[in-house]
Amino acid sequence: MTTNTVSKDFFEEKYRASRDPWNFSSSTYELNRYDEIMRLLGNRTFRNGFEPGCSIGVLTERLAGRCRNLFAMDISPTAVAMARKRCERYPNVTVVEGTLPDDTPRDVFDLIVFSEMLLL
Repeated sequence: MTTNTVSKDFFEEKYRASRDPWNFSSSTYELNRYDEIMRLLGNRTFRNGFEPGCSIGVLTERLAGRCRNLFAMDISPTAVAMARKRCERYPNVTVVEGTLPDDTPRDVFDLIVFSEMLLL
């Protein structure tokens, strides 16, 4: 069952109205959550990482240093453009527009980060 909260139009409207509608880059809660994710990963380096629902790329940027190749995806073209800009200095990061499950990459990943993402 699909609801309006998982539609491309819903997310695109959010990102067009605000560059960071959920305060991913400034919220203490979000920044602490990203710190905890990185802490849990330890000092490991991963060959291939996947981050669906990457939004504007705040966590993506942090994961870039831990993955030889990082594939990030979001449903919103506006969010994808912002994530690409944020991560442009990382040649190992690819950010694309897509949805789950339709656009799930066929690669093999040793790290997949579902960060506060609900799949219905």
